[in-house]
Amino acid sequence: MTRRTEQKARSHGTIVAAAARRIRLQGIRDMGVADVMADAGLTHGGFYAHFKNKDALVTEAIGATAGFYESWLSQVGEKPELERLGATARAYLTREHRDHRESGCFFATVGHEVAIGPEDHRKAIEAQLAGTAQALSAIIGTGIDQGAGDRALAAISLCVGAMTLARAVSSVPLSERLLRAGCEFLSETESNIVRLREHDKHKKLKKLKKKSKKRKLDAADV
Repeated sequence: MTRRTEQKARSHGTIVAAAARRIRLQGIRDMGVADVMADAGLTHGGFYAHFKNKDALVTEAIGATAGFYESWLSQVGEKPELERLGATARAYLTREHRDHRESGCFFATVGHEVAIGPEDHRKAIEAQLAGTAQALSAIIGTGIDQGAGDRALAAISLCVGAMTLARAVSSVPLSERLLRAGCEFLSETESNIVRLREHDKHKKLKKLKKKSKKRKLDAADV
């Protein structure tokens, strides 16, 4: 790779990172290419050496937000196996995340815009969602394996919805309540799952003991 190629690659990455930040702050529609290039420390005219148009930049920027999801899920994975579903919300539904959208989750900032945008944008966010859900499923499936994939999608949906509303309302107490309620709901759901599993294990063990006792009695009769 030549020095010029290396420089172009670095500039490209800087533009994408600047766009990802701007999009999360302003939304896709209000993000201006000139502002992004200024944030990247580059001239507006250099934009078209990297991207065909704004839509192409947005598509790439959506895929450049993986760092947030990796950090989020690493916090979840550090928790004990049977606390990870609840930890999914506790690590996501924080005041810091709510107040610093520029470095946070893409789903909760521009999901509504992507829904009515170009297909490439929807495909990009779908790929990000699929990867995040798969990773979360593997993490929570360690302790709760049955239906982990659906639980991962449900947990992400709850987190994104709660964060979207917590940012949307003007009342600080209500915003705090939304964050807290989301955390408590997933923690309670996890506790219920654990209790049901323990109950099922107890029933199976009781049934096995009953069968064993019957076999012993039958053997004694013979």
